Amino acid sequence: MAIAKGTARGLAYLHDDMNILHGNLTGSNVLLDDDSSPRIADIGLSRLMTAAANSSVLAAAGALGYRAPELSKLKKASGKTDVYSLGVIILELLTGNSAANTTNDMDQPQWVG
Repeated sequence: MAIAKGTARGLAYLHDDMNILHGNLTGSNVLLDDDSSPRIADIGLSRLMTAAANSSVLAAAGALGYRAPELSKLKKASGKTDVYSLGVIILELLTGNSAANTTNDMDQPQWVG
């Protein structure tokens, strides 16, 4: 629970206080410090790009299983697509399975949905 809440707080900080989209939030981008508090990694590239370039690059970068359906179709990253990825991370925490695990040719979010 602490990992899920801490990751959600970190994502809210990125979105609300820093005005940064992550665009590629995955379980492997959530690192734990010495106190097992989550830290979101892999956010530096988005700060260096223009808004237009940032959106298209982030849309292409989203990892399968973590990528919101609208990101695949519209190729436009948003805060909502980051929140979808957060939901997949929480699903991983609850089930103990990776988002990339497939059942009947569906990734975990599709299988649960």
